[in-house]
Amino acid sequence: MQAKSVGGSGSVKNPLEADLNFATYKAVAMVCDNGATLPSTPVIGQWFLHTPTGRNILMQYDGSNWISIISMGTMTIYVDSTDGTDDTAHGTAADASAFKTFQYAINSIPAIIGGNVVINVNAESYAEDVVFRGHNLAGNYSVKIYGTLSAQETWTSTSKVAGTTSTQGSVTKEGQFAGNTYANMLVYDATDDVYRVIDSHTDDAITIAGSFTTATAGSNTVYDWGTKVNTFSIYSTKVPIDFYGVEFVTNTSSVTIDQGVDSVNFYYCKFDGALSCYDFSMGRIYDCIFLSGSIIVAQLNSGYFATAFVYRGKFDHTQNSKKTVYAYNLGIVRIMEGTIFYGHNTTGSTAIYAAVNGIVQISNTTTYLVINDYATGIYAYSGGKVIGTANNTYKSNTADETADAASFGYID
Repeated sequence: MQAKSVGGSGSVKNPLEADLNFATYKAVAMVCDNGATLPSTPVIGQWFLHTPTGRNILMQYDGSNWISIISMGTMTIYVDSTDGTDDTAHGTAADASAFKTFQYAINSIPAIIGGNVVINVNAESYAEDVVFRGHNLAGNYSVKIYGTLSAQETWTSTSKVAGTTSTQGSVTKEGQFAGNTYANMLVYDATDDVYRVIDSHTDDAITIAGSFTTATAGSNTVYDWGTKVNTFSIYSTKVPIDFYGVEFVTNTSSVTIDQGVDSVNFYYCKFDGALSCYDFSMGRIYDCIFLSGSIIVAQLNSGYFATAFVYRGKFDHTQNSKKTVYAYNLGIVRIMEGTIFYGHNTTGSTAIYAAVNGIVQISNTTTYLVINDYATGIYAYSGGKVIGTANNTYKSNTADETADAASFGYID
């Protein structure tokens, strides 16, 4: 089918200039040609509903390329760096039917999203600096990116501690963990159906960052991260994005969120470098681990408040003169449940830093939060506020809390 315009009359115009009306595009999709293979001899302005397995995308030919306009319903994509191929015929299933690169999978998402998008990424290393930019929604949809975890060991625990404000959660089986090095990996608890970051272990017990849901023992599995990507940058999008089980391996800036992004959430991910949030609305971080001087930066920029929520997890800080959690310029970080901070006696390090009216609110009323071995555990400066420190546990810090009174720093 050829069309001169969408939502208007006259000569061919860019469909993205049309009103974002899903019904209009649906009407076009119902009458234009469709199939799993794109036409080999298209003409300018031609519409085609591309229907490979897992996705229905309304496309238009611009004279040189087929342009993805809108997805019509749920879209499921697969990525495999070894066996995949980057072309429009792939991405339909695992292994040889997958796309090859992370970025090609992101680029395959249309400018207008008309259904939930799921991206399944194989357990391999992707030496890519991936960028997600733009996109609009035709409804209440999201993009979910699933990495693949690598199972190390499975067992049935003989006992389990849920965890309290003074005790970390743990699972026990005598001799099960002898000779292994599982710290900073994940343990999955089948009884609670949750992943938790492993803080440490002995031959007999694994101790987690935060708490379990219940004290009921059952099947457990240790996982390492199998899907690894260099960096991920997200700009100028209103699309909610969720990451599950992905490791970001660059040890400087692993993930950057900027330029008016609404919502990005991370579930049991690993950051070898910083997560930086600017000009950003809200993000949640569940059971993640941050290494190598990693930082959460929440900052107001261009009139957008940045708010980050941390639910459990671990910060293993190994760089001098770095701030681990950093709320700046009206940004807000809320630490919702027990989190473990390790400073390793690095020079000038600070676990929690609030400045220029940035706020860190700690809400660990039921789970264990501990700050270990920093130059300064908590520092508030230039109107910065850190609120809710009553249940904190401090160990071996040079200074536990410092509020700069001259610049109206405040710690409660």
